[in-house]
Formats: sequence, C-alpha cells, structure tokens
Amino acid sequence: MPHTAIDIARTIEFALARQSSAMVDAFRRVDPASPACLVPLGGHALATFFLPRHPLGRIHALGLDPDDPAPQFPEALDHAADFYHARAAEARIDLCPLAAPALVEALASRGFRLSSFLNVFSASRTDLSTSLDHPPAISVSPVEPDQLEAWADTIGRGFHQGEPAPGHLLDISRAALRCEHAAGFLARLDAKPAGGGALSLFSLPDARVAILFGGSTLPWARRRGVQAALLSARIRHALDHGADLLVVQSTPGTDSERNILRAGFSLAYTKPVLTLTPP
Repeated sequence: MPHTAIDIARTIEFALARQSSAMVDAFRRVDPASPACLVPLGGHALATFFLPRHPLGRIHALGLDPDDPAPQFPEALDHAADFYHARAAEARIDLCPLAAPALVEALASRGFRLSSFLNVFSASRTDLSTSLDHPPAISVSPVEPDQLEAWADTIGRGFHQGEPAPGHLLDISRAALRCEHAAGFLARLDAKPAGGGALSLFSLPDARVAILFGGSTLPWARRRGVQAALLSARIRHALDHGADLLVVQSTPGTDSERNILRAGFSLAYTKPVLTLTPP
C-alpha cells in the first residue's frame, strides 16, 4: 500500500490509465468497427481516443513515472497531439499536480489551455464506512446481464435530467461492464429504478485499486439517499474483493462530494484539465 503523496498519486493515475485502456478494449469487443484506440507514450503513460468530443478520451499518467526523462515530454505531447488532431479531436490531459515540473512547462509551451478541474478522492480500507444512512425504501443490487440496458438507460437519464442520453454515452456504460473485474449497481426507490453506478478493480504492484465511477440519480429521486446507498454498496463490493485503495473523481462543488467525504474519502489532489484544440 503506497504511503507518500507521490506514491499514492502514481498508483491512482496508473490505475486510471489501466481503466482507460480496458475501456478501449471493451469498446472494440462491443463493436469491432469502433474507432476506439490508444497510443503508448512511454512507461505507464498513454492516450486514448473513442470519438471526437467523447468525454473519456485523454492523456493519462504522463510525467509520473520516476524514471521519465524530462526531455521526452515535448516529444510525447507532440505525439499525443498528432494522435488526437488526426482524428479531429482536441488533446486533453488531466494534469496530476505531482507530475514532473518539466511536463507543466512542455504543456504551456505547446499552447494547452485550462478547461476545468477534477477532484480526486481516495481512501484506504480502514478509512471507510459501508453504512451511510439511507431510507429502507432504497435497495441496491448488482447488475445482471439481462439488466444491462435498463441500467445504462437509468445512468444516462441521471446525467441528462431524466431525458434519454445520447447513444455514445450509453455505449460508455455498456462497455464499462464488459471490462474485466468491473461491476455495476442499480438502485431502486420504492421498487422503481432510481440511479446507478459502477466500479472497476485493478491489481498494481503496491495495491489493489477500486475506481468508483458513473454514479447518477434520476431527478425525481435526488436528495433521498440514493447516492449514499450506491456508494455504500460499491464500497462493500470493493472491500469484499480485496481493494486496498479506493478512488472516486468528481467535479468540484457537486452535491455528491458530501457523501464521498461522509463515507471516509479524503481529497487527494485536484487536477486541472488542459486541452489543445486541433489547428
């Protein structure tokens, strides 16, 4: 289990890179004609592409390998930018604040611009609560294969104010549960689908990491304990399957962060999201 800030950051970011790579493989299993692909950038770093403007495509884990030679950052960024721009997509990187300072300089010199921020929360096994309060009318169960479409639709509507989600976002949910060691959960309130979420598990040399993602609640069920119930269920699943380190990301200031903190997570760091548009 990593203990220093930089070791925890490396473990988290390497796991996120593994998750993105697994998603590329899953997209291609679902649809062999999918344009999903990736390009290695040295060490654990890679860049993934799904579709232009697709929310998952980005550069991962650059500047965190302890043996990364700083002079290669400009070359790696140029390679990544060419990879995205050839596909009519912007290059995007979630910059870990513990990455090598030379990477920050290389990003600035190439014209990457600040787009947004992303909070990264983490917790060890001993930090966590699996019993966040929620009403007994809420039940959470693992998603069975014949429930995949209903689960994907519920999550998509949760992110789109109750309206059907675009097809490419539904594809994310479908692919996510086709990744190895991934699990989905469906919450019901008064026996009606009310929200959903997922997690992925990855074994790294110093920890088994669970990444919690995709949590959403339908508008009619918000502020009624659905997210707390989903969070508790996923934490229990992760711990039961040997996770040492649990990770969840969120947009700063969202309501979900209250439940994340109540469950025992702490803010590990905030990542600026930087983008470079095609010329």
